[in-house]
Parts: sequence; structure tokens; C-alpha cells
Amino acid sequence: MRLYENLFQAVLGRKSRRSKEIYLSLNPAELKRMIDRKLTALYEISRKKKKRSITMNPYKR
Repeated sequence: MRLYENLFQAVLGRKSRRSKEIYLSLNPAELKRMIDRKLTALYEISRKKKKRSITMNPYKR
């Protein structure tokens, strides 16, 4: 193997190992709870913004 091939394999091996660590550390149930909490917060913000409508007086300068 040439030097660049060794380097390429080392980089790929390191990245795939890190990817595997991240994958194994993920908990699907906890991820769903986190996503649901964030969606609820976004919906709440959106609802509050819609509730505060701006009324404009077309005759006011």
C-alpha cells in the first residue's frame, strides 16, 4: 500500500468508528421526546405571535 492509501484508510477508520460511537449512543425514545418538546415550544411561539396581531390605522400618518 502506498502512503496516501494508508492515510486514507486511517481517516476512514477513525470517522467510521466515531460514527458508530455516536450511533450506539443514540436513544430513539429520548430523541423523540426532545423533538416533541422543541416542536411544542415552536408551536407555542407561533401561536403567541398570531395572537398578537397588529392593527393599523390607515388614516394615521
